[in-house]
Amino acid sequence: MRNHKMRAGAMVVALAVSPLLYAGSFATAANAAPVAAVQEGPAVQEGPAVQQGEVDCPSAGCRQVVTGVSAWGVALDETARKLYVGDEAADTLWEIDLDTGRKHEVAKGMDARGVALDGAGSAYVADPHHDVLWRVDLNRGTKERVAEHLGDATGVALDGSGKAYVTDTWGDQLWEVDLTTGRKHPVATGLGDAQGVALDGEGRAYVTDSWGDKLWEVNLTTGRKATIATGLADAIGVAIGGDRQAYVTDSWGNRLWRIDLDRGTKENLVTGMSDPRDLVIDQDGHFYVADSARDVVWRITGHTVTPPGRTQVSLSPVPFRKAVPGGIATPAVTVTNTGHVRAGTTDVVLTLGPKGVSWLNPQEIYVTQDGTERKTRCTIDPGDSRQAICKGVNLSLNPQQSAELHTEVRTSSTLRPGEMPRVNFRIGEASADADFLMVDRGSGHAQG
Repeated sequence: MRNHKMRAGAMVVALAVSPLLYAGSFATAANAAPVAAVQEGPAVQEGPAVQQGEVDCPSAGCRQVVTGVSAWGVALDETARKLYVGDEAADTLWEIDLDTGRKHEVAKGMDARGVALDGAGSAYVADPHHDVLWRVDLNRGTKERVAEHLGDATGVALDGSGKAYVTDTWGDQLWEVDLTTGRKHPVATGLGDAQGVALDGEGRAYVTDSWGDKLWEVNLTTGRKATIATGLADAIGVAIGGDRQAYVTDSWGNRLWRIDLDRGTKENLVTGMSDPRDLVIDQDGHFYVADSARDVVWRITGHTVTPPGRTQVSLSPVPFRKAVPGGIATPAVTVTNTGHVRAGTTDVVLTLGPKGVSWLNPQEIYVTQDGTERKTRCTIDPGDSRQAICKGVNLSLNPQQSAELHTEVRTSSTLRPGEMPRVNFRIGEASADADFLMVDRGSGHAQG
């Protein structure tokens, strides 16, 4: 049994909660109800979008796409058309097919709160009952402990470079966890009832404080924190859009806030939910919001926002790269921000050419701009070993700015001089083949 801070007017009270019904910052009768079956059938039903004013749920702009799940955490795999939902009442991670509405139980035995995907077949789940961060294999359904003694682990975000950031609601802090070693250290403390966490890809985390009714900004290097916005009532979930806007769920006021991260101003976008928790933004700029009291997930299309990672770029190969058989090649492309807003973080997919090239261990991608270099760890796709997925690559490009993207790959000793293997770089719809010329060892390994 565990005591947990709860809101009761202006007082703090303690509630003894059983493991199965452990319900975060406050509990309702709906939280404690048995979990029903998820409704089958087509999940996404579009209606006319309402672009101005508040959107009310349910309505044409806010529809239920999942029912019967005590939803807390949500994560989206748009390529596979799957939604992953942490069910904190049933201690289960669910996979929902967005085309059919069918559900699949991925893993049990964890108080599933925050959920994050690494894009390479694993989900990371924050579990406050066991004080751990789990790694779940989405194909096999197995789980393993990544880090322990994290306190009231509630929210989780991945930085794409082998680290997870986990909120500790009871300990009022934010942990950094090395996903390879499991080592952890507190990044910042004094964050109140720290609930959700989201990263902007530029060294900052945004943490909701449900007891302090606020949104914190945390510098991940120094640990310094600053208040971005207040008056958010029971702030739980947070997502960062591609337009320097944060979106925060208010579990007490049953609403969704939009917060300008530069000015700290806020406006209400959505009302009519009941105990909204975590949320995610899809690439069309729409929301999926977990609603724990109604045991549903809402899809909100009544407001279209700039999604994270929606970058408008062009890619062109850097020519005259050379390599020798049995050596290391450095294929590269130039990436240019062709949009009208700053390009922050994005996902880059690397694909090996047809023969003679293999990945390194670890595989990494590098961004070089103005003499500085930033690297991001990539993960080999378990379903296609010729693809590497590099999550959260920080471009940091203003409109019309350019940078070089390059990676390193191993060349086969069977390649012959004159052959031109390649690696394809892809960001969204933009792609380019970066080839390199094989030369004999006497010609050297010059990078053109």
